[in-house]
Amino acid sequence: MENTTTTYVNTLIITGVYKFASGHTIKDIEFSLEIFSGSKFENLSFENVTFINCDFQATQFNTSKFIDCTFINCTFNFVCFNGCNFIACKIENCQFCITNSLTCNFLSCTHISNKWEASQTKGNFHNCHIDESEKNLMNITATYENSPLLMHSELCVA
Repeated sequence: MENTTTTYVNTLIITGVYKFASGHTIKDIEFSLEIFSGSKFENLSFENVTFINCDFQATQFNTSKFIDCTFINCTFNFVCFNGCNFIACKIENCQFCITNSLTCNFLSCTHISNKWEASQTKGNFHNCHIDESEKNLMNITATYENSPLLMHSELCVA
C-alpha cells in the first residue's frame, strides 16, 4: 500500500475552532498572521511547516509531531503541547504565557530569544540548542533516559 499525504492549504479551516482528523499530515506550507483559537490538534504530523507572527490561543496539541518546523514571532497563550515530538524545529522570538509542554520530546531543536511567563516545559531534550538566558526562564524539567521519539500521555492543564 502506498503512503499518502494530506496537505491542508486553506487557512480559513484552521482559523477559529476546528479539529483535524487524526493521523493526517500538514506539510510544506507557511502560516502567517493566522489566529488559532480554541483548536484541538490530535495525532497530527506537521512537516516543514513555518508559522510566522501567528497567535495561538487556548489551543491543544496532543500526541502530534513537528518535524523541521519553524515558529517565528508567535504568541502562545493558554496552549498545551501534550506528548508531542519536536524534531529539528526552530523556535525564535516567541512568547509563551501559561503554556505547558508536558511529556514532550525535543530532538535537535533550537530555542532563540523566547519569552516565558508562568509556563512549564517537561520532557526529553536531546542535542538541542537553548540560549543560556532562556534556560532559567523555561522552567525545564529535562530527562535523557527515554528515547526522544517516544510518545507519552499526561493530562494537560493549561
